[in-house]
Amino acid sequence: MPSAATITAAAETVIHTVDHGLRTLGYDLKTLVKAFDLQTVRLLTLVVIVVTQILDSLADATKLYEKLEHNEVGQTRQAKLLL
Repeated sequence: MPSAATITAAAETVIHTVDHGLRTLGYDLKTLVKAFDLQTVRLLTLVVIVVTQILDSLADATKLYEKLEHNEVGQTRQAKLLL
């Protein structure tokens, strides 16, 4: 297991590389962190969760429709007794 000093040094290297890359593009990492708007992040998180739920529901509905179309929906015991 790597030591804490090795992990810290690796993290500092990654942060420095990202900071240098952002400065090359005209962004300052410290300014971006200070301008971090928590309300916007909350709103974006909510939108992502809602869209994920909608897509999941659509996928479930599509699966159910395909099973109905191919007549693969399982029958309950009462329905089997009627046949």
